[in-house]
Amino acid sequence: MTAAGKPIGRPIKPALPGERPSLGLKVTAATKALIEALARASGRTQSQEAEFLIERCLQYDRALMAMRITERELSAAQAGSVAPARGRMAGDDDPRAARMARPHDG
Repeated sequence: MTAAGKPIGRPIKPALPGERPSLGLKVTAATKALIEALARASGRTQSQEAEFLIERCLQYDRALMAMRITERELSAAQAGSVAPARGRMAGDDDPRAARMARPHDG
């Protein structure tokens, strides 16, 4: 928006069902090179590859939110410290579920 409060640029139109609207964005040179290489390897266009990567990222985020786990906890789990993540995934609002998620002695 400008100082006067008037939006800059073309008004945003809602996407209609069944359409594949265009999305313009800017990326770094390194990101473009990576998308280009991935597109070449997969046989997709750069646009198709970018769409695939964005959709996969959104699925990943939805999965983390469904598990109620943060990226920091996921990184800790990958590094071998899974105790905090297990309790959260099991359901941190139910202490019994957190106990069940812990490894058993024996």
